Amino acid sequence: MDSTVLLVMDVQESIVGRFADTSGYLHRLSHAIAAARSAGVPVVYVTVGFRPGHPEISPRNKTFATIAGSGAFAEGDPASRIHPAIAPEPGDLVVTKRRVSAFAGSDLEVLLRGLGAGTLVLAGIATSGVVLSTVRQAVDLDYRVVVLADACIDSDPEVHRVLTEKVFPRQADVRAVSEWTADLSARRHDAVIVRPVGTVLGPRTQPTDDHWGDVAAVIRLDPAFGADSVAGLADFSHLEVVYQFHLVDEDKIVPGARHPRNNPDWPAVGIFAQRGKNRPNRLGVSRCSLVRVDGADLHVLGLDAIDGTPVLDIKPYLREFGPRGEVRQPPWAGELMSEYF
Repeated sequence: MDSTVLLVMDVQESIVGRFADTSGYLHRLSHAIAAARSAGVPVVYVTVGFRPGHPEISPRNKTFATIAGSGAFAEGDPASRIHPAIAPEPGDLVVTKRRVSAFAGSDLEVLLRGLGAGTLVLAGIATSGVVLSTVRQAVDLDYRVVVLADACIDSDPEVHRVLTEKVFPRQADVRAVSEWTADLSARRHDAVIVRPVGTVLGPRTQPTDDHWGDVAAVIRLDPAFGADSVAGLADFSHLEVVYQFHLVDEDKIVPGARHPRNNPDWPAVGIFAQRGKNRPNRLGVSRCSLVRVDGADLHVLGLDAIDGTPVLDIKPYLREFGPRGEVRQPPWAGELMSEYF
């Protein structure tokens, strides 16, 4: 399943300081952040910042030219720090942007791909600034968007009301923090939260069938995993890789029977009697050759996963885990796999 990510945007000391009383706001936002952490939802802080001297700001930019003249939001500026009431904790992520939208001048989109994000939950200051710009761009990038209305504030309450009640609902779900956190709590009892341990980098970008045997690719581990996580792995010749078919839409999942590859010449069999990608949890399991280990990069051959695929687990293949006894399969399975590798 696509993951949900909470974006906490522009809640920096100098920005919060523009508002007379933010205690209630910061309390609600802190509650949303704590609920996200408890539910395993990644929390990404987005801040605005610039190099010393503000070389990223053009004098043509009416909004940011004033900032350049004031020296604000430069690296090391204490006033640009994330407000201590909602400060990041270990495991949280921080992105620096250069303009209004959370995507502008930042590596947010790359980070979200690595996290397997499909839904973005937005909170921050101001509703008419970073929230509005990020909603527009996120929707254009085909993310599902949720705006936490009472986790956003604006210097103009009427503008905030119009945006959250009339504008945002056209493209996003607008919810209160209490509603969203209640749903998170309910889902924790029936959901399994997994985070990718790495990402596939490969030449194939579309999930086409067949001819995977000679495809070389790299599994790039998440920075959270150091060299010790793959110590000894190079002694093995093959890997077992668990990954997600991340391009399969939820409405394309088949819970019952289907013809493998939609080929009517093959019998309709249950989704658990085939290896099709349109399966309930969209999980793929594959074995491939391990060519070499290069730091956080695992070079592999014959991995049937496309570029950008989130990798959920990696194990060395042990021959003792191979099937015991005679392997039995129907004729259509052999026909399907005849040119797969």
